[in-house]
Amino acid sequence: MIGSAYSNGKDPAVPNHILLICLVVQVVSFFIFIVIYVASIYRSRRVTSSHFKTYAAATFVATLAVYLRTIFRLAETAQGLQETLSTHEVYFGCLEFLPIVVAVYILVWWHPGKWFTNELKARRVLSPTSETELQ
Repeated sequence: MIGSAYSNGKDPAVPNHILLICLVVQVVSFFIFIVIYVASIYRSRRVTSSHFKTYAAATFVATLAVYLRTIFRLAETAQGLQETLSTHEVYFGCLEFLPIVVAVYILVWWHPGKWFTNELKARRVLSPTSETELQ
């Protein structure tokens, strides 16, 4: 909507304000998620395995990277079209593209299946059930 209005010579202020409101809601809800996530990990610190702690730390770093990107998008939208943040690629590369790349690589390397599969198999949670056990 913003690009269409800008391309057609119309005022993109209304669509930009809609996007700004949505980004504020996203930043606030993401912050609430981070607080709840940290509280959950803190409360479970004594009863969790080292694999879970590694996974939780990796997920937290990936979450912060995505949150950084969200805050950048909010700042870019608040600044408006054709301003510094939206017209310089160094900001896009460092504050929008790079955090997502970091988050993706972290979640690829520390995927929960990689860390928990052996532990769960050892507990026989993921072991295949034979037909005789099903009957």
